Amino acid sequence: EYTVVAPDMRGLGDSDKPESGYDGETMARDVRRLLESLNLGDRPVVVVGHDMGAPVALVYAYDNPATVRGLVYVDEPLPGFNLEQFTRFASD
Repeated sequence: EYTVVAPDMRGLGDSDKPESGYDGETMARDVRRLLESLNLGDRPVVVVGHDMGAPVALVYAYDNPATVRGLVYVDEPLPGFNLEQFTRFASD
């Protein structure tokens, strides 16, 4: 009774590798366009993001609150809480 869509994000796997557009908003729009092309754009969804896909899932959920029933955010620091610590290249 469920449909699972597991896209490659731009620049990864077999997807196109454009010069730009690697920000969360652009990639969340990529996901939205993909769902629309599959005629799933208006159906309720649970968005799952893992690692670098987690911020994309977070932006998607924020931008599409009417259709997002749930968000699973896995194995990625949360922006504003501890992401800066994980992305710092310091001896500590």
